[in-house]
Amino acid sequence: MEDVSVSLSNYYNSLERLLKCPKEQRGRFLEQTRRMAEDYMQGNPDATPQEVTDFLGDPRELAREFLDTLDPELLERYQKNRKIFRWGFAVAMTMIVLLLGVWAVALKAQPIDMEVSRVITIQNNT
Repeated sequence: MEDVSVSLSNYYNSLERLLKCPKEQRGRFLEQTRRMAEDYMQGNPDATPQEVTDFLGDPRELAREFLDTLDPELLERYQKNRKIFRWGFAVAMTMIVLLLGVWAVALKAQPIDMEVSRVITIQNNT
């Protein structure tokens, strides 16, 4: 049964990526889905990973059905906050790249003060 559970990790990862909702609800639903799979495997000890995923259904459909049960205002706030975070991150990264570019140009344009000195050693072999 453990081999089947390990094989289902791709299914769970796919499902998690599709659940565009707050972390608390996503975690609760993923745990519920894992319990359903474990219950199925206990009742069908020889089940293959494919049979378990067939029982659970397509992850896209499962995610959509779960998201349909959530409060639309909650999902809207989550999507809005996520969009704000992404834009903020994009702006911050753009500013960093611009600042690094300006710094690189300033370094390149700045003359390098260099003093060359030569040390001559004279040995007296007397």
